[in-house]
Amino acid sequence: MTTLNSAQFLDKTIKDFDNIDARTQKLLSGLSETQFNHRPEPGKWSIAQCLEHLILVNDMYIDAIGKALGSAPTPVQNSADKFGTNRAEEVNHSLFARMFIASLASPPKFKMPAPGRVQPQNDQSELDTVKDRYLNTHEKMREFANICVRDGVDIQRLKVQSPISSLVKLSLAAVFDVCVAHENRHLWQAENVKLKLA
Repeated sequence: MTTLNSAQFLDKTIKDFDNIDARTQKLLSGLSETQFNHRPEPGKWSIAQCLEHLILVNDMYIDAIGKALGSAPTPVQNSADKFGTNRAEEVNHSLFARMFIASLASPPKFKMPAPGRVQPQNDQSELDTVKDRYLNTHEKMREFANICVRDGVDIQRLKVQSPISSLVKLSLAAVFDVCVAHENRHLWQAENVKLKLA
């Protein structure tokens, strides 16, 4: 895997969310409200519920990232390179972060039950409403990435408190990759639900 510096990593992050947007548009294209809310079998999520889960998790991470950025120190900037030495610095996740991201790979190697507070609560949801809410979370993620570019945020050293576990803190760079991997995992799940629709 190619190692990226901070500027390249943030550019990739923005493109990752662009690609997820395109994947979502393709997933939802041509679906009726009934198909959107169809559960393939009892205990399995519908496409709507997969996206509802992603909205819940994304909103929690958006809040955590916002708090971390709000407390981030102002970096020393120079006219030649607003990232200073950080722009050329390679992004390397911790071993724990790499393992966590790998555990979210799709197709899943094993099932991980979602905590109760991020379990989808609705059996019936309106497609356009869920779609807009979901895509809006990506707008916020891209906004965070652009803030990091603009302000020269050190995405490796800035830590973000996990909204899932109070025991876990990850670098902002790792959190971006966690969010992307988590989304791709559940989009894969939703795509498989669509494949099984009559």
